[in-house]
Amino acid sequence: MTLICKTYVIMFTCFLVKYSVQTFGFTQYYISSTVPNELITLVPNNYEKYCFSTDYKWKPCPKYRTSSNDVTPVTKSYNLEDRILYSHRFMDKEFKDQELYNLFLSIPPSVPKSIGGLFRYWNWLLKNTPIELYSDEIPLPILNYRKGTELLSSRNNENELSSSFSRLGTDPKEDLINEFIDSLDQLEKKFYATTYATLQAISPSEYVNGISFTLSGLFLQMALVALSTEVDHETRRELDECTGFYVPEQAKIEVLKNIISWLPTSSDRLKFRYKTRLVVKQGIYVSEKFLRGAAAAGRIKVEDLNDTQTPEKLTATLNHMVEIDSGGALRNTFEEDELSKGVCAVLMSTVYLRARWRSPPTLLNGTFPFYDDERAPERNARMIRINDIMGYADLPEWDAEALEIKYATTGLTLVLVVPKGRSLRNLAAHMSTTSLQSIVDVMQSKRIAATLPLFTLRMTLLLPAKMQTMGITRLVDKRCDGLKLSHAIQRIMFWSEAGRYAFKDDGIEWDETPEQRIIFNRPYLFYVRWHNVTILNGNFVL
Repeated sequence: MTLICKTYVIMFTCFLVKYSVQTFGFTQYYISSTVPNELITLVPNNYEKYCFSTDYKWKPCPKYRTSSNDVTPVTKSYNLEDRILYSHRFMDKEFKDQELYNLFLSIPPSVPKSIGGLFRYWNWLLKNTPIELYSDEIPLPILNYRKGTELLSSRNNENELSSSFSRLGTDPKEDLINEFIDSLDQLEKKFYATTYATLQAISPSEYVNGISFTLSGLFLQMALVALSTEVDHETRRELDECTGFYVPEQAKIEVLKNIISWLPTSSDRLKFRYKTRLVVKQGIYVSEKFLRGAAAAGRIKVEDLNDTQTPEKLTATLNHMVEIDSGGALRNTFEEDELSKGVCAVLMSTVYLRARWRSPPTLLNGTFPFYDDERAPERNARMIRINDIMGYADLPEWDAEALEIKYATTGLTLVLVVPKGRSLRNLAAHMSTTSLQSIVDVMQSKRIAATLPLFTLRMTLLLPAKMQTMGITRLVDKRCDGLKLSHAIQRIMFWSEAGRYAFKDDGIEWDETPEQRIIFNRPYLFYVRWHNVTILNGNFVL
């Protein structure tokens, strides 16, 4: 088997091609980078041209005619400036599809979102594969991984193309993490929109804005990325499409390692616990490669279940795991009737976050009215006032405003997006298609006195139906044929509290006079952010 690639100035596509490897030592191919009509050409050492047809066979090109089932022949003469020489040493064996995919780090067509993104990924590819690259006036800015030097085309007409990639030669690891963050932003919006619609549909009629909830797109993304390295090809394709993270297995492992090591750690200013478990029924195979690779990188604890356990015992076992992971804060996650039909594999993500504000708040006396929809019953809430330098953005096109409040842990912030009216419907629709970073980027710093409700939000979020709505159908299945999730949950606990350093309200404002006052006395959206990544988000409705 081997991997055959087609490279263009704009994009390139990789294909897996099956055949028995009979030669040993170095096998060399020339691959044309300018082939018309989306053809792939293979030029072996004898320089005889072949075309790759739709029936996955190599055929001589010159007399090959166009048809609805086949490809157009190569009519362009062989050009030294348009080829790249690849060499790979086959170690006296025939590679399997997955081994070859991992070895060559093949790239799906939808990976490049831009020229710059394509080149960054291409650089990373060259630095992390056992491929020897030779170039002669290649019209693409690439990186020679052996020497670490840039090879730029000398053609004048390529200057414009090269200038569009200003970060050429930057750290490929950083670029890959940026790709992960971009894809995470897309998944978060889908996850939020799906959850909001689902919970609003099952909320009582008087709860026009639905109910309060919180979720973590980050931990769902990391779990799906890790699982994509262990499932079959079609399931992996579904997971990649949902996460939008089209990178090879080894790249996924590296990203998971870096994201986990980058997350904040608990301190006297922050209590942050998180854990992901994959609990599988006895007899379901999980490879050692997964355990030592993606599972270890994403800190996913894989455990076996005794299939002879009664539903009562099984419920107690799973609930105990969540209780341990949350430090005893989250209990009674599962009920017996949920597990009465048995278990294939259970994915459980637990997140506990309790942070101290940078500026100690004032715990206000009494309660304040909280204005939900006119049809909702009247409610009151205890509140705190925080006076600090905050980020603020007015969003007149949405009839809303946004605020960013800093926690005591540097880099950790709470972003609130609140409508100027009482309905969340339009705002939720906007935030389901808009990147939060685009709002944060236009914020201006000013001293603001923000009055917020006090609450502690405990959430049990059932994932299977939501994952299916998001396009993941093969992974979620109660038939235990391979690694399938019969159950999946997120258990989250988030605190918005005064904290032990809060001041009592003596009727006097000791803080500096604010430039603006904002009272969050109506439903709003919240996002807990670690630098430019959202750890968890949701709606507060009371």
